[in-house]
Amino acid sequence: MKTLALLLILFIPLASQAGLYKYTGDDGETIYSDKPPYEGADEVKLPAIQVTPAIKYTPKRKAKNEDNSDNDKTNKTVTHYKRFKIIKPINGKATRNNAGLLKVKLAIQPKLDVKAGHRIDFILDGRVIKSASKLTSLTIKNMERGEHRLQARIKNKQGKSLKTSAPIKFTLHRFSKLHRSGP
Repeated sequence: MKTLALLLILFIPLASQAGLYKYTGDDGETIYSDKPPYEGADEVKLPAIQVTPAIKYTPKRKAKNEDNSDNDKTNKTVTHYKRFKIIKPINGKATRNNAGLLKVKLAIQPKLDVKAGHRIDFILDGRVIKSASKLTSLTIKNMERGEHRLQARIKNKQGKSLKTSAPIKFTLHRFSKLHRSGP
């Protein structure tokens, strides 16, 4: 492999030394080629390639005493949520409720750190429908029937997203007045 790379490096300059020729074809069209079509064809002299050296960038290092705005000085430990999942409704399943009620339940481990100001956003079809500091379950009222997408997100008190659940899709079946049975 190293030999192949070395050979390529050696032969690239030779390929770039090939001439460029310009001539006019039988139909009056101007043609450029790396091979002369006949002796005495005009060789085109190209200007030298300009090469600009790369800029060296060295990132600045933070001083040890420089505080980090993302960390709360009063709360030295940061909660890392290992499990955060929507367990109800079940992903890909249909649920029926003619009143349009939907019960949502989350599994979260460790418990939500409310002392640090963590909150949960419940997101239905791309819109936050509830932002709560202590709720891990919720009943959504008067939902439209049809397919929906549900997601939950844990945020800190600054509003930064800490963990987001995988989105689930479910279908809500609900009685419709348009489909009456009988005469």
